[in-house]
Amino acid sequence: MLQSETMKLQTILLALLVFTAFFLRIYKIDQVPASLYYDEVDYGYQARSLIETGKDYRGSLSPFYVHSFNDIRAPIPAYFTALTTLLFSKPELQVRMPFVISGTLVVALVFFLMQFWSKKTFLPFLTALVFAINPWQIQFSRFSHEAMVMELFYLSGLLFFFISLKFKNYFQLLASIILFSLCLYTYRTMSFFIPITFLVLFILYNKHFLCFGVKKFSLLLLSAAFIMIPFLIFTTIKAPDIPRINQLAITSDPTIPIWIQRNREIDSGDLEDATLGKKAVFSSYIFHNKPLSWAYSFSSNHLQTFSVEFLFLKGDPNLRHSIGGIGEIFFIEALALISGLFYIVRNIKTREYKFLLIWFLAAPIPAALTVDGARHGARLFIFSAPLLIIIGIGWWYLFKNIQKINYHKRIIFLILVIWVFQFVVYYHRYLKHYPIESARYFGYGFKQAMSKISLEEDKYKKIAMVGTNDPPMIYYLFWSKTPPEYLQDYGSNFSDGRILQKKLDKYKVIDWPDIRTKEEMVKYLNMDTLYLLTQNELPKQVRDNIAQIKEIKLIDEIKYPDQQIAFYLLTKN
Repeated sequence: MLQSETMKLQTILLALLVFTAFFLRIYKIDQVPASLYYDEVDYGYQARSLIETGKDYRGSLSPFYVHSFNDIRAPIPAYFTALTTLLFSKPELQVRMPFVISGTLVVALVFFLMQFWSKKTFLPFLTALVFAINPWQIQFSRFSHEAMVMELFYLSGLLFFFISLKFKNYFQLLASIILFSLCLYTYRTMSFFIPITFLVLFILYNKHFLCFGVKKFSLLLLSAAFIMIPFLIFTTIKAPDIPRINQLAITSDPTIPIWIQRNREIDSGDLEDATLGKKAVFSSYIFHNKPLSWAYSFSSNHLQTFSVEFLFLKGDPNLRHSIGGIGEIFFIEALALISGLFYIVRNIKTREYKFLLIWFLAAPIPAALTVDGARHGARLFIFSAPLLIIIGIGWWYLFKNIQKINYHKRIIFLILVIWVFQFVVYYHRYLKHYPIESARYFGYGFKQAMSKISLEEDKYKKIAMVGTNDPPMIYYLFWSKTPPEYLQDYGSNFSDGRILQKKLDKYKVIDWPDIRTKEEMVKYLNMDTLYLLTQNELPKQVRDNIAQIKEIKLIDEIKYPDQQIAFYLLTKN
Protein backbone atom coordinates (compact mmCIF):
# COMPACT_ATOMS: atom_id res chain seq x y z
CA MET A 1 0.00 0.00 0.00
CA LEU A 2 2.79 2.38 0.94
CA GLN A 3 4.65 1.57 -2.27
CA SER A 4 1.52 2.28 -4.28
CA GLU A 5 1.10 5.67 -2.63
CA THR A 6 4.76 6.48 -3.30
CA MET A 7 4.42 5.61 -7.00
CA LYS A 8 1.27 7.74 -7.20
CA LEU A 9 3.09 10.71 -5.64
CA GLN A 10 6.05 10.24 -8.01
CA THR A 11 3.71 10.18 -11.00
CA ILE A 12 2.03 13.41 -9.88
CA LEU A 13 5.38 15.13 -9.27
CA LEU A 14 6.69 14.02 -12.66
CA ALA A 15 3.53 15.28 -14.37
CA LEU A 16 3.94 18.65 -12.64
CA LEU A 17 7.58 18.82 -13.73
CA VAL A 18 6.76 18.00 -17.34
CA PHE A 19 3.88 20.51 -17.35
CA THR A 20 6.18 23.19 -15.91
CA ALA A 21 8.82 22.45 -18.54
CA PHE A 22 6.22 22.60 -21.32
CA PHE A 23 4.75 25.87 -20.03
CA LEU A 24 8.17 27.55 -19.81
CA ARG A 25 8.86 26.53 -23.40
CA ILE A 26 5.46 27.25 -24.96
CA TYR A 27 4.55 30.54 -23.24
CA LYS A 28 4.55 33.37 -25.82
CA ILE A 29 6.40 31.13 -28.27
CA ASP A 30 4.98 33.15 -31.18
CA GLN A 31 6.41 36.38 -29.73
CA VAL A 32 9.67 35.38 -28.04
CA PRO A 33 12.06 35.15 -29.82
CA ALA A 34 10.73 38.14 -31.69
CA SER A 35 10.70 36.66 -35.18
CA LEU A 36 11.50 33.58 -37.22
CA TYR A 37 15.11 33.88 -38.37
CA TYR A 38 16.69 32.40 -41.49
CA ASP A 39 17.17 28.78 -40.32
CA GLU A 40 13.65 28.65 -38.90
CA VAL A 41 12.07 29.99 -42.08
CA ASP A 42 14.23 27.62 -44.08
CA TYR A 43 13.01 24.59 -42.12
CA GLY A 44 9.44 25.88 -42.40
CA TYR A 45 9.68 26.15 -46.19
CA GLN A 46 11.40 22.77 -46.41
CA ALA A 47 8.49 21.28 -44.47
CA ARG A 48 5.96 22.77 -46.90
CA SER A 49 7.97 21.45 -49.83
CA LEU A 50 8.14 17.94 -48.34
CA ILE A 51 4.37 17.98 -47.75
CA GLU A 52 3.38 19.44 -51.11
CA THR A 53 5.97 17.91 -53.45
CA GLY A 54 7.65 15.05 -51.59
CA LYS A 55 11.03 16.74 -52.17
CA ASP A 56 13.02 19.51 -50.54
CA TYR A 57 12.65 22.97 -52.07
CA ARG A 58 15.78 22.50 -54.18
CA GLY A 59 14.14 19.49 -55.79
CA SER A 60 16.35 16.91 -54.08
CA LEU A 61 15.01 13.65 -52.71
CA SER A 62 17.58 12.27 -50.30
CA PRO A 63 17.14 10.48 -46.96
CA PHE A 64 20.47 11.92 -45.84
CA TYR A 65 19.85 15.68 -46.00
CA VAL A 66 17.60 18.47 -47.21
CA HIS A 67 19.28 20.93 -49.56
CA SER A 68 18.86 24.61 -48.71
CA PHE A 69 20.04 27.83 -50.36
CA ASN A 70 23.49 27.92 -48.75
CA ASP A 71 24.09 24.47 -47.29
CA ILE A 72 22.59 21.10 -46.50
CA ARG A 73 20.64 20.36 -43.33
CA ALA A 74 19.97 17.32 -41.20
CA PRO A 75 16.69 15.73 -42.37
CA ILE A 76 14.99 14.61 -39.13
CA PRO A 77 14.24 18.16 -37.83
CA ALA A 78 12.72 18.91 -41.24
CA TYR A 79 10.49 15.82 -41.00
CA PHE A 80 9.40 16.83 -37.49
CA THR A 81 8.61 20.32 -38.78
CA ALA A 82 6.53 18.80 -41.57
CA LEU A 83 4.42 16.99 -38.96
CA THR A 84 3.74 20.14 -36.93
CA THR A 85 3.07 22.07 -40.15
CA LEU A 86 0.19 19.67 -40.75
CA LEU A 87 -1.09 20.16 -37.19
CA PHE A 88 -0.86 23.95 -36.77
CA SER A 89 -1.89 26.89 -38.92
CA LYS A 90 0.24 29.65 -37.38
CA PRO A 91 3.74 29.73 -38.93
CA GLU A 92 5.51 30.29 -35.60
CA LEU A 93 3.84 27.21 -34.13
CA GLN A 94 4.48 25.15 -37.25
CA VAL A 95 8.19 25.89 -37.07
CA ARG A 96 8.89 25.97 -33.33
CA MET A 97 6.64 23.27 -31.87
CA PRO A 98 8.96 20.34 -32.72
CA PHE A 99 11.60 21.90 -30.51
CA VAL A 100 9.17 22.83 -27.73
CA ILE A 101 8.01 19.21 -27.65
CA SER A 102 11.56 17.85 -27.86
CA GLY A 103 12.71 20.07 -24.99
CA THR A 104 9.79 18.94 -22.85
CA LEU A 105 10.35 15.25 -23.57
CA VAL A 106 14.02 15.63 -22.64
CA VAL A 107 12.95 16.51 -19.09
CA ALA A 108 10.96 13.27 -18.83
CA LEU A 109 13.78 11.23 -20.40
CA VAL A 110 16.28 12.56 -17.88
CA PHE A 111 13.94 11.60 -15.04
CA PHE A 112 13.67 8.00 -16.23
CA LEU A 113 17.37 7.79 -17.04
CA MET A 114 18.27 8.81 -13.49
CA GLN A 115 15.84 6.24 -12.15
CA PHE A 116 17.86 3.54 -13.92
CA TRP A 117 21.16 5.02 -12.78
CA SER A 118 20.17 5.41 -9.15
CA LYS A 119 17.62 4.09 -6.68
CA LYS A 120 17.57 7.44 -4.85
CA THR A 121 14.00 8.75 -4.57
CA PHE A 122 14.56 12.48 -5.07
CA LEU A 123 17.58 12.41 -7.38
CA PRO A 124 15.52 11.93 -10.60
CA PHE A 125 13.22 14.83 -9.63
CA LEU A 126 16.06 17.20 -8.83
CA THR A 127 17.84 16.38 -12.09
CA ALA A 128 14.66 16.78 -14.15
CA LEU A 129 13.98 20.09 -12.38
CA VAL A 130 17.47 21.32 -13.28
CA PHE A 131 16.73 20.56 -16.96
CA ALA A 132 13.24 22.08 -16.78
CA ILE A 133 14.40 25.55 -15.68
CA ASN A 134 17.89 25.69 -17.19
CA PRO A 135 18.50 28.72 -19.49
CA TRP A 136 20.49 26.69 -22.03
CA GLN A 137 17.73 24.10 -22.35
CA ILE A 138 14.94 26.68 -22.52
CA GLN A 139 16.84 28.70 -25.12
CA PHE A 140 17.15 25.84 -27.59
CA SER A 141 13.61 24.61 -26.90
CA ARG A 142 12.05 27.86 -28.05
CA PHE A 143 13.43 28.27 -31.57
CA SER A 144 14.30 25.97 -34.44
CA HIS A 145 17.68 24.40 -34.00
CA GLU A 146 18.76 20.84 -34.69
CA ALA A 147 20.57 20.58 -31.35
CA MET A 148 17.34 20.12 -29.38
CA VAL A 149 16.16 17.19 -31.51
CA MET A 150 19.67 15.76 -31.33
CA GLU A 151 19.54 15.73 -27.52
CA LEU A 152 16.15 14.02 -27.61
CA PHE A 153 17.51 11.18 -29.77
CA TYR A 154 20.74 10.88 -27.80
CA LEU A 155 19.03 10.63 -24.42
CA SER A 156 16.49 8.20 -25.89
CA GLY A 157 19.35 5.99 -27.10
CA LEU A 158 20.99 6.20 -23.69
CA LEU A 159 17.77 5.32 -21.87
CA PHE A 160 17.11 2.30 -24.09
CA PHE A 161 20.70 1.16 -23.54
CA PHE A 162 20.32 1.13 -19.76
CA ILE A 163 16.90 -0.49 -19.96
CA SER A 164 18.48 -3.27 -22.04
CA LEU A 165 21.28 -3.49 -19.50
CA LYS A 166 18.86 -3.95 -16.62
CA PHE A 167 16.55 -6.46 -18.29
CA LYS A 168 19.17 -8.13 -20.55
CA ASN A 169 16.95 -7.44 -23.54
CA TYR A 170 18.54 -7.57 -26.99
CA PHE A 171 15.83 -5.71 -28.90
CA GLN A 172 16.07 -2.74 -26.55
CA LEU A 173 19.83 -2.72 -27.13
CA LEU A 174 19.21 -2.79 -30.89
CA ALA A 175 16.75 0.11 -30.50
CA SER A 176 19.43 1.98 -28.57
CA ILE A 177 22.00 1.51 -31.34
CA ILE A 178 19.49 2.65 -33.96
CA LEU A 179 18.57 5.78 -31.99
CA PHE A 180 22.23 6.65 -31.41
CA SER A 181 22.97 6.17 -35.10
CA LEU A 182 20.03 8.35 -36.11
CA CYS A 183 21.56 11.18 -34.07
CA LEU A 184 23.70 11.87 -37.13
CA TYR A 185 20.51 12.74 -39.01
CA THR A 186 19.59 15.34 -36.39
CA TYR A 187 22.76 17.42 -36.11
CA ARG A 188 25.92 16.98 -38.14
CA THR A 189 28.36 17.44 -35.22
CA MET A 190 27.19 14.03 -34.00
CA SER A 191 29.07 12.45 -36.90
CA PHE A 192 32.09 12.73 -34.62
CA PHE A 193 30.56 12.23 -31.19
CA ILE A 194 28.45 9.11 -31.79
CA PRO A 195 31.51 6.95 -32.65
CA ILE A 196 33.07 8.21 -29.39
CA THR A 197 29.89 7.18 -27.54
CA PHE A 198 29.91 3.69 -29.07
CA LEU A 199 33.57 3.22 -28.17
CA VAL A 200 33.10 4.33 -24.56
CA LEU A 201 29.98 2.19 -24.05
CA PHE A 202 31.71 -0.87 -25.52
CA ILE A 203 34.77 -0.42 -23.29
CA LEU A 204 32.62 -0.05 -20.17
CA TYR A 205 29.91 -2.61 -21.03
CA ASN A 206 31.58 -5.02 -23.46
CA LYS A 207 30.13 -8.06 -21.64
CA HIS A 208 26.62 -6.74 -22.20
CA PHE A 209 27.27 -6.30 -25.93
CA LEU A 210 28.80 -9.75 -26.30
CA CYS A 211 26.46 -11.71 -24.05
CA PHE A 212 23.92 -12.13 -26.86
CA GLY A 213 26.38 -13.97 -29.09
CA VAL A 214 28.54 -13.12 -32.10
CA LYS A 215 25.69 -13.10 -34.63
CA LYS A 216 23.58 -10.65 -32.68
CA PHE A 217 26.59 -8.48 -31.92
CA SER A 218 27.40 -8.45 -35.64
CA LEU A 219 23.83 -7.34 -36.33
CA LEU A 220 24.36 -4.38 -33.99
CA LEU A 221 27.49 -3.38 -35.90
CA LEU A 222 25.77 -3.81 -39.27
CA SER A 223 22.77 -1.76 -38.14
CA ALA A 224 24.99 1.11 -37.00
CA ALA A 225 27.07 0.94 -40.19
CA PHE A 226 24.00 0.74 -42.43
CA ILE A 227 22.60 3.93 -40.89
CA MET A 228 25.78 5.92 -40.36
CA ILE A 229 28.13 5.24 -43.26
CA PRO A 230 25.84 6.40 -46.11
CA PHE A 231 25.10 9.58 -44.14
CA LEU A 232 28.81 10.24 -43.58
CA ILE A 233 29.55 9.75 -47.28
CA PHE A 234 26.74 11.93 -48.57
CA THR A 235 27.39 14.74 -46.07
CA THR A 236 31.20 14.82 -46.44
CA ILE A 237 32.75 13.42 -49.60
CA LYS A 238 29.65 13.94 -51.75
CA ALA A 239 28.23 16.90 -49.82
CA PRO A 240 26.94 19.86 -51.88
CA ASP A 241 28.45 22.20 -49.26
CA ILE A 242 31.99 20.87 -48.71
CA PRO A 243 33.35 24.47 -48.65
CA ARG A 244 31.08 25.12 -45.65
CA ILE A 245 32.56 22.12 -43.82
CA ASN A 246 36.10 23.28 -44.57
CA GLN A 247 35.36 26.79 -43.29
CA LEU A 248 34.41 25.50 -39.82
CA ALA A 249 37.43 23.32 -39.05
CA ILE A 250 40.29 24.72 -36.94
CA THR A 251 42.61 23.64 -39.77
CA SER A 252 41.08 26.41 -41.89
CA ASP A 253 41.88 29.22 -39.42
CA PRO A 254 43.59 31.85 -41.64
CA THR A 255 45.50 33.38 -38.72
CA ILE A 256 47.54 30.25 -38.00
CA PRO A 257 49.93 30.47 -41.03
CA ILE A 258 50.46 34.16 -40.24
CA TRP A 259 51.46 33.46 -36.64
CA ILE A 260 53.70 30.56 -37.67
CA GLN A 261 55.52 32.83 -40.12
CA ARG A 262 55.77 35.59 -37.54
CA ASN A 263 57.26 33.32 -34.88
CA ARG A 264 59.72 31.77 -37.33
CA GLU A 265 60.90 35.26 -38.25
CA ILE A 266 61.50 35.99 -34.57
CA ASP A 267 63.51 32.76 -34.21
CA SER A 268 65.70 33.60 -37.20
CA GLY A 269 66.17 37.27 -36.30
CA ASP A 270 64.08 38.57 -39.21
CA LEU A 271 61.58 40.50 -37.08
CA GLU A 272 62.89 43.99 -37.93
CA ASP A 273 63.91 43.12 -41.46
CA ALA A 274 61.64 44.59 -44.13
CA THR A 275 62.22 41.54 -46.28
CA LEU A 276 60.06 38.70 -45.06
CA GLY A 277 60.47 35.03 -45.69
CA LYS A 278 64.12 34.40 -44.87
CA LYS A 279 64.89 30.77 -44.14
CA ALA A 280 63.96 29.96 -40.53
CA VAL A 281 66.34 28.22 -38.16
CA PHE A 282 65.83 24.48 -37.71
CA SER A 283 64.35 24.73 -34.19
CA SER A 284 61.55 27.00 -35.39
CA TYR A 285 60.15 24.13 -37.48
CA ILE A 286 59.86 22.10 -34.28
CA PHE A 287 58.20 24.79 -32.16
CA HIS A 288 56.18 26.64 -34.81
CA ASN A 289 54.18 24.47 -37.20
CA LYS A 290 50.58 23.74 -38.11
CA PRO A 291 50.03 20.55 -36.07
CA LEU A 292 51.18 22.26 -32.87
CA SER A 293 49.09 25.34 -33.66
CA TRP A 294 46.02 23.20 -34.30
CA ALA A 295 46.63 21.32 -31.05
CA TYR A 296 46.88 24.61 -29.17
CA SER A 297 43.64 25.89 -30.75
CA PHE A 298 41.86 22.65 -29.89
CA SER A 299 43.04 22.59 -26.27
CA SER A 300 42.23 26.29 -25.84
CA ASN A 301 38.72 25.77 -27.23
CA HIS A 302 38.18 22.70 -25.05
CA LEU A 303 39.26 24.43 -21.84
CA GLN A 304 37.19 27.55 -22.52
CA THR A 305 34.06 25.39 -22.47
CA PHE A 306 34.64 24.77 -18.75
CA SER A 307 35.41 28.43 -18.03
CA VAL A 308 33.54 30.58 -15.51
CA GLU A 309 32.95 33.11 -18.29
CA PHE A 310 31.04 30.65 -20.48
CA LEU A 311 29.23 28.66 -17.79
CA PHE A 312 28.32 31.41 -15.31
CA LEU A 313 28.92 34.92 -16.72
CA LYS A 314 28.30 35.40 -20.45
CA GLY A 315 27.40 32.15 -22.17
CA ASP A 316 27.40 32.15 -25.96
CA PRO A 317 27.99 35.68 -27.36
CA ASN A 318 25.56 34.91 -30.22
CA LEU A 319 22.18 36.29 -29.12
CA ARG A 320 20.38 33.48 -30.92
CA HIS A 321 22.03 30.95 -28.64
CA SER A 322 21.92 32.90 -25.39
CA ILE A 323 20.17 35.96 -23.96
CA GLY A 324 23.51 37.66 -23.29
CA GLY A 325 24.99 38.75 -19.99
CA ILE A 326 24.11 35.47 -18.32
CA GLY A 327 25.85 32.12 -18.27
CA GLU A 328 24.52 28.77 -19.40
CA ILE A 329 23.83 27.81 -15.77
CA PHE A 330 22.97 29.84 -12.66
CA PHE A 331 25.62 31.09 -10.20
CA ILE A 332 24.12 29.10 -7.33
CA GLU A 333 24.56 25.92 -9.35
CA ALA A 334 28.33 26.20 -8.92
CA LEU A 335 27.77 24.63 -5.50
CA ALA A 336 25.92 21.71 -7.07
CA LEU A 337 28.49 21.30 -9.88
CA ILE A 338 31.36 21.02 -7.39
CA SER A 339 29.30 18.73 -5.16
CA GLY A 340 28.28 16.54 -8.09
CA LEU A 341 31.82 16.18 -9.43
CA PHE A 342 33.04 15.29 -5.94
CA TYR A 343 30.35 12.61 -5.58
CA ILE A 344 31.07 11.12 -9.01
CA VAL A 345 34.82 10.97 -8.46
CA ARG A 346 34.21 9.43 -5.05
CA ASN A 347 31.99 6.75 -6.66
CA ILE A 348 33.98 6.42 -9.88
CA LYS A 349 33.99 2.63 -9.64
CA THR A 350 30.34 2.72 -10.67
CA ARG A 351 30.31 2.29 -14.45
CA GLU A 352 27.43 4.74 -14.93
CA TYR A 353 29.47 7.46 -13.26
CA LYS A 354 32.53 6.55 -15.30
CA PHE A 355 30.44 7.00 -18.43
CA LEU A 356 29.01 10.29 -17.14
CA LEU A 357 32.46 11.72 -16.38
CA ILE A 358 33.84 10.67 -19.77
CA TRP A 359 30.73 12.14 -21.43
CA PHE A 360 31.28 15.38 -19.52
CA LEU A 361 34.93 15.65 -20.62
CA ALA A 362 34.49 14.40 -24.20
CA ALA A 363 31.31 16.26 -25.17
CA PRO A 364 33.13 19.54 -26.04
CA ILE A 365 35.51 17.77 -28.46
CA PRO A 366 33.44 18.21 -31.69
CA ALA A 367 32.95 21.93 -30.98
CA ALA A 368 36.61 22.37 -30.01
CA LEU A 369 37.60 21.15 -33.48
CA THR A 370 35.88 24.16 -35.06
CA VAL A 371 37.23 27.70 -35.37
CA ASP A 372 34.68 29.43 -33.13
CA GLY A 373 33.58 26.40 -31.12
CA ALA A 374 34.88 27.39 -27.67
CA ARG A 375 31.64 29.09 -26.61
CA HIS A 376 29.27 27.94 -29.35
CA GLY A 377 26.06 27.04 -27.51
CA ALA A 378 24.72 24.92 -30.37
CA ARG A 379 27.80 22.82 -31.13
CA LEU A 380 28.33 22.42 -27.38
CA PHE A 381 24.72 21.48 -26.68
CA ILE A 382 25.50 17.79 -26.19
CA PHE A 383 27.74 18.97 -23.32
CA SER A 384 24.73 20.54 -21.56
CA ALA A 385 23.25 17.11 -20.74
CA PRO A 386 26.12 15.65 -18.64
CA LEU A 387 26.70 19.08 -17.11
CA LEU A 388 23.11 19.34 -15.87
CA ILE A 389 22.97 15.70 -14.78
CA ILE A 390 26.05 16.31 -12.63
CA ILE A 391 24.38 19.42 -11.19
CA GLY A 392 21.26 17.39 -10.39
CA ILE A 393 23.38 14.77 -8.63
CA GLY A 394 25.22 17.56 -6.85
CA TRP A 395 22.02 19.09 -5.47
CA TRP A 396 20.89 15.72 -4.17
CA TYR A 397 24.26 15.02 -2.52
CA LEU A 398 24.51 18.55 -1.11
CA PHE A 399 21.01 18.52 0.42
CA LYS A 400 21.66 15.05 1.84
CA ASN A 401 24.77 16.28 3.69
CA ILE A 402 23.28 19.61 4.75
CA GLN A 403 20.61 17.68 6.64
CA LYS A 404 23.34 16.48 9.02
CA ILE A 405 24.05 19.98 10.37
CA ASN A 406 22.09 22.39 12.55
CA TYR A 407 19.64 24.77 10.89
CA HIS A 408 19.70 22.61 7.78
CA LYS A 409 16.13 23.56 6.85
CA ARG A 410 17.04 27.26 6.83
CA ILE A 411 20.12 26.63 4.72
CA ILE A 412 18.19 24.54 2.17
CA PHE A 413 15.42 27.13 2.10
CA LEU A 414 17.98 29.91 1.46
CA ILE A 415 19.56 27.95 -1.39
CA LEU A 416 16.16 27.32 -2.97
CA VAL A 417 15.20 31.01 -2.64
CA ILE A 418 18.41 32.09 -4.39
CA TRP A 419 17.92 29.44 -7.08
CA VAL A 420 14.32 30.51 -7.73
CA PHE A 421 15.28 34.21 -7.64
CA GLN A 422 17.98 33.70 -10.27
CA PHE A 423 15.53 31.82 -12.47
CA VAL A 424 12.85 34.52 -12.12
CA VAL A 425 15.36 37.24 -13.03
CA TYR A 426 16.49 35.21 -16.04
CA TYR A 427 12.95 34.48 -17.27
CA HIS A 428 11.95 38.13 -16.86
CA ARG A 429 14.92 39.18 -18.97
CA TYR A 430 14.08 36.50 -21.52
CA LEU A 431 10.45 37.58 -21.95
CA LYS A 432 10.85 41.35 -21.67
CA HIS A 433 14.36 42.40 -22.67
CA TYR A 434 15.53 39.61 -24.95
CA PRO A 435 12.94 40.16 -27.73
CA ILE A 436 14.19 43.72 -28.13
CA GLU A 437 17.89 43.05 -27.74
CA SER A 438 17.97 40.00 -30.03
CA ALA A 439 15.59 41.24 -32.75
CA ARG A 440 18.36 41.71 -35.32
CA TYR A 441 19.70 38.22 -34.69
CA PHE A 442 16.29 36.74 -35.46
CA GLY A 443 15.70 38.49 -38.77
CA TYR A 444 13.10 40.84 -37.32
CA GLY A 445 11.35 42.90 -39.98
CA PHE A 446 11.44 40.35 -42.78
CA LYS A 447 7.95 39.08 -41.97
CA GLN A 448 6.50 42.60 -42.07
CA ALA A 449 8.48 43.53 -45.18
CA MET A 450 7.54 40.42 -47.15
CA SER A 451 3.89 40.70 -46.15
CA LYS A 452 3.88 44.27 -47.46
CA ILE A 453 5.63 43.22 -50.67
CA SER A 454 2.94 40.58 -51.21
CA LEU A 455 0.31 43.33 -51.07
CA GLU A 456 2.19 45.73 -53.37
CA GLU A 457 3.96 43.46 -55.85
CA ASP A 458 1.26 43.49 -58.55
CA LYS A 459 1.97 47.19 -59.14
CA TYR A 460 5.59 46.55 -60.18
CA LYS A 461 7.49 44.67 -62.84
CA LYS A 462 10.38 43.88 -60.54
CA ILE A 463 11.00 43.34 -56.82
CA ALA A 464 14.61 44.15 -55.95
CA MET A 465 15.86 43.04 -52.53
CA VAL A 466 19.29 43.96 -51.32
CA GLY A 467 21.40 41.10 -50.00
CA THR A 468 21.82 41.02 -46.22
CA ASN A 469 23.43 38.56 -43.79
CA ASP A 470 20.39 36.36 -44.39
CA PRO A 471 19.30 35.54 -47.96
CA PRO A 472 16.09 37.59 -48.38
CA MET A 473 14.51 35.27 -50.96
CA ILE A 474 13.78 32.46 -48.49
CA TYR A 475 11.91 34.97 -46.31
CA TYR A 476 9.86 36.10 -49.29
CA LEU A 477 9.07 32.55 -50.40
CA PHE A 478 8.02 31.52 -46.90
CA TRP A 479 5.96 34.55 -45.86
CA SER A 480 4.34 35.01 -49.28
CA LYS A 481 3.41 31.29 -49.29
CA THR A 482 4.94 30.83 -52.74
CA PRO A 483 4.41 27.20 -53.87
CA PRO A 484 7.71 25.28 -53.45
CA GLU A 485 7.40 23.78 -56.93
CA TYR A 486 8.02 27.28 -58.35
CA LEU A 487 11.41 27.34 -56.67
CA GLN A 488 12.20 23.76 -57.67
CA ASP A 489 11.53 24.72 -61.26
CA TYR A 490 13.42 28.03 -61.13
CA GLY A 491 16.50 27.17 -59.07
CA SER A 492 18.18 29.11 -56.28
CA ASN A 493 19.92 31.78 -58.39
CA PHE A 494 18.04 35.09 -58.13
CA SER A 495 20.85 37.32 -59.35
CA ASP A 496 19.93 40.41 -61.30
CA GLY A 497 19.82 39.82 -65.05
CA ARG A 498 18.96 36.12 -64.89
CA ILE A 499 15.72 35.77 -66.86
CA LEU A 500 14.10 32.39 -67.52
CA GLN A 501 10.65 33.60 -68.59
CA LYS A 502 9.15 32.15 -65.42
CA LYS A 503 7.08 33.51 -62.56
CA LEU A 504 10.00 34.02 -60.19
CA ASP A 505 11.91 36.15 -62.73
CA LYS A 506 10.30 39.16 -61.05
CA TYR A 507 12.23 38.73 -57.80
CA LYS A 508 15.90 39.66 -57.67
CA VAL A 509 18.58 39.88 -55.01
CA ILE A 510 20.68 42.86 -56.03
CA ASP A 511 24.15 44.24 -55.26
CA TRP A 512 23.65 47.87 -54.29
CA PRO A 513 26.20 50.32 -55.73
CA ASP A 514 28.17 52.80 -53.62
CA ILE A 515 25.67 55.66 -53.62
CA ARG A 516 26.56 58.71 -51.49
CA THR A 517 24.15 61.46 -52.51
CA LYS A 518 20.43 61.91 -53.00
CA GLU A 519 20.91 62.71 -56.68
CA GLU A 520 22.83 59.49 -57.30
CA MET A 521 20.14 57.47 -55.60
CA VAL A 522 17.25 59.08 -57.47
CA LYS A 523 19.08 58.48 -60.73
CA TYR A 524 19.62 54.80 -59.86
CA LEU A 525 15.99 54.05 -58.90
CA ASN A 526 13.40 52.81 -61.36
CA MET A 527 9.66 53.52 -61.19
CA ASP A 528 8.79 49.95 -62.25
CA THR A 529 10.75 48.44 -59.36
CA LEU A 530 9.92 48.02 -55.68
CA TYR A 531 13.07 48.10 -53.55
CA LEU A 532 13.72 46.47 -50.19
CA LEU A 533 16.68 48.30 -48.61
CA THR A 534 18.36 48.68 -45.23
CA GLN A 535 19.86 51.82 -43.74
CA ASN A 536 23.24 50.87 -45.18
CA GLU A 537 22.04 51.50 -48.73
CA LEU A 538 20.63 54.99 -48.13
CA PRO A 539 22.87 58.08 -47.99
CA LYS A 540 22.49 60.02 -44.76
CA GLN A 541 20.74 62.95 -46.45
CA VAL A 542 18.16 60.50 -47.81
CA ARG A 543 17.65 58.69 -44.49
CA ASP A 544 17.18 61.94 -42.60
CA ASN A 545 14.62 63.45 -45.01
CA ILE A 546 13.17 60.54 -46.95
CA ALA A 547 9.54 61.57 -46.40
CA GLN A 548 10.24 65.03 -47.88
CA ILE A 549 12.10 63.87 -51.00
CA LYS A 550 9.57 64.14 -53.82
CA GLU A 551 11.53 61.95 -56.22
CA ILE A 552 11.35 58.96 -53.85
CA LYS A 553 8.10 57.25 -52.92
CA LEU A 554 8.33 55.64 -49.48
CA ILE A 555 5.97 52.65 -49.33
CA ASP A 556 6.79 51.59 -45.79
CA GLU A 557 9.34 51.76 -42.99
CA ILE A 558 9.78 48.59 -40.97
CA LYS A 559 11.23 49.21 -37.52
CA TYR A 560 12.92 47.01 -34.97
CA PRO A 561 11.34 46.85 -31.49
CA ASP A 562 13.84 49.54 -30.38
CA GLN A 563 12.40 51.80 -33.12
CA GLN A 564 15.51 51.75 -35.29
CA ILE A 565 14.81 51.25 -39.00
CA ALA A 566 15.13 47.65 -40.14
CA PHE A 567 14.00 48.04 -43.77
CA TYR A 568 12.75 50.61 -46.24
CA LEU A 569 10.29 49.72 -48.98
CA LEU A 570 10.45 52.39 -51.65
CA THR A 571 10.42 53.17 -55.34
CA LYS A 572 11.01 56.14 -57.65
CA ASN A 573 8.16 58.61 -57.61
